[in-house]
Amino acid sequence: MKPSEGKTIHRLIIPEEEQPKNVLIREWGLSDGRANILVISPGETVTVSARLVVNPVVCPRNGYSYMLDAAWDFYYREPTARLERENLRKLAVRYACRGNQAI
Repeated sequence: MKPSEGKTIHRLIIPEEEQPKNVLIREWGLSDGRANILVISPGETVTVSARLVVNPVVCPRNGYSYMLDAAWDFYYREPTARLERENLRKLAVRYACRGNQAI
């Protein structure tokens, strides 16, 4: 969104992409990049939702941080456990007994 004299310009950035590599947080590595391309056929209906974050400018060129804070507040969900507590405890004991050998 770009304010201009007497109007505001809204742009949808397509393709959405993460190039040349995609960061994998849980796997601690990189994978091939990705690009999501939106193709809209004539007569097709598309619904788009957006969240506007409006704050006074305190520090020039720092508005992005307000948007990230708002996004984290809005979209944050408590992560679910990948392993049951008892199973995790057993694996930890096995690892502690064997060191870094294969489990």
